[in-house]
Amino acid sequence: MLTLRFSGEGDDGFASSALTIADAAGSVIGLAVTGLLFTATGGADGTVSFPLVFAAMIGFAALAIAAVRRLGPVPAPVTTAPAGPGGTVPSRTPSSHGPAAG
Repeated sequence: MLTLRFSGEGDDGFASSALTIADAAGSVIGLAVTGLLFTATGGADGTVSFPLVFAAMIGFAALAIAAVRRLGPVPAPVTTAPAGPGGTVPSRTPSSHGPAAG
């Protein structure tokens, strides 16, 4: 939702697709790194493999939480609504476009 909130009116599709690609790439990279870590430490036969992978995932989660906390409070979106003939007035209503619009 923040991606759509901070994107311009004409950039909705680009922002949404960039977010989808980043989400998929993050999952793939995380799985690849933990898979390499798991196999490098002995795989299913190793006694260190499972705890090491879980510790790595806890570390990744801690980094993600730290990154999210940097966002801070998010202001309400500002859109324009018709004010009548020839003018617009800023409005504090949610956007009427994007996946949340329904």
